[in-house]
Amino acid sequence: MVPAPMQDGAAGRHVLVVEDDPGLRTAIARFLENEGFRVSAAADGRAGLALAVASLPDLVVSDVAMPHVDGHQLLAELRGNPATEAIPVIFLSARTSDADVRTGMDLGADDYVPKPFRKADLLRAVRARLKRREATEAEFRRRMERQPGARPPDEGQQRLEAGIRAALRDDAFALHYQPKVAIRGRLLVGAEALIRWPRADGGFVPPAEFIPVAEATDLIIDVGNWVLRCAMLQVAAWEKGGIEPPHVAVNVSARQLESADFIPGLQRLAAEAGVATGRVQLEVTETSVARDMARAAAVLTAARDLGFTIALDDFGTGYSSLGHLNRLPLDELKLDRSFVVDMPVSARARSIARAVVEMAHRMELVVVAEGVETREQLAVLEELGCDVGQGYLFSKPITVDEMEARCRLADWG
Repeated sequence: MVPAPMQDGAAGRHVLVVEDDPGLRTAIARFLENEGFRVSAAADGRAGLALAVASLPDLVVSDVAMPHVDGHQLLAELRGNPATEAIPVIFLSARTSDADVRTGMDLGADDYVPKPFRKADLLRAVRARLKRREATEAEFRRRMERQPGARPPDEGQQRLEAGIRAALRDDAFALHYQPKVAIRGRLLVGAEALIRWPRADGGFVPPAEFIPVAEATDLIIDVGNWVLRCAMLQVAAWEKGGIEPPHVAVNVSARQLESADFIPGLQRLAAEAGVATGRVQLEVTETSVARDMARAAAVLTAARDLGFTIALDDFGTGYSSLGHLNRLPLDELKLDRSFVVDMPVSARARSIARAVVEMAHRMELVVVAEGVETREQLAVLEELGCDVGQGYLFSKPITVDEMEARCRLADWG
C-alpha cells in the first residue's frame, strides 16, 4: 500500500505516540502538536496497534518497555501487516545496549532515541524519518506521472526526455567509477559505475535532474541497459589489457526488475561483452524491491544463478526491514551515508551501525559504508568491523583512465 502524499512541513503529518508513562506521553504529544504535527496517543502497544491500523499514521514514536504488548511486539505486528509495514517507527528507550538495538533492528526499527532525551533530539529524529519517507513516496509518484489520466509532462520534462533519447542514440553518456576500498588493508576491492551526461560547456547534467525523468518513463530501461553494457565492456577490456579489475557495481532500477526481458538481456549483454559475470554486481534499493518483493526476489535469484552478485543499496532510507534481507539473495549490504556521518559524535548512530554490521555478518553479507568522508568516520567503521568503505575520503567518482591508474595502487590508506 502506498500512502497518500504528505504535505510539506509538519502540518497535516500524523504522528502516533505509544508510551505507557502518562506524564511523558502527554508531554511528547503536546510538544509535537506545538511543532505543527497532528498527534494521537496510546497507553500501550495493544492500543497503539489498533490506532495504527485504523488511522495509518505517517510515523510511530513508541516506548520499548511497556506492559501487555511492548514496543518490539508492536513493531513485529506493524511489519507483518501489509497496510502498516511501511510506517516508520522510532523507539524511545532507556535500554540502548547493543543487544537491545539489534533486537529492534531485526524487527525493522528505523531509529532509536535514548531516554532521557532533549526535545531537539526527538524533533530531529522525527523530521529526518518523515523526510526519508516522503522521498520514498516521491519515487512512486514519479512512476505514476505517465499513467493514463495523469497530467501531461511540462515543457522542461519534454526537453529532458528528448535529450535523453538523443544521448542514447548518439552514445553521449559516460561512465565514471567510484572506488570501493577494504577498510582493513586499504586495498581496492570494487567500484561503482555512475552515469554522467556531459554538457557542451564541459560540465554535466546533474543525475538528479535527468534520472527522475527517465524513471517516469520506459527510458530508464534503456538508460539502465546502456550502463550495464558499457560497464561490462569496460571490465572485459580491463581483463584483456592485463589490468586486474575489481568487481564493478551497476545500479538497477525498479522498472528494469519488472521488465520481462531483464534476465535474458543480462545474458545477452554478458555474452556480447565476453565478461565474467562474477565481476559484475547488481545494486538495488529497498524501494525498488518493496513494490513486489516476491518478483524481485525471483528475478535477483535468477541473476545470481548466472553468476552476478547482488547488493542492497542505501540501506536504512527506504522500507527498512531486515526481514527483506532474508527474502533477497544478497551478497552485500550498503549502509547509507546518513548513518555514517554521525558516528564519530553519536553513540546512538554507532550502536545502530554496529547492530547492522553484526547482523549482516551473521547472514554472511559484506557490509559497505557509503559516504565515508573523514578519517574519524573511517576509524569508527574499522572499530565496528565494517568491511568496505566508499566515499570522498578515498576518491570521488573518476574517469576510466583515472580508474585504470588507481587499479595499480597497492595502498589506499
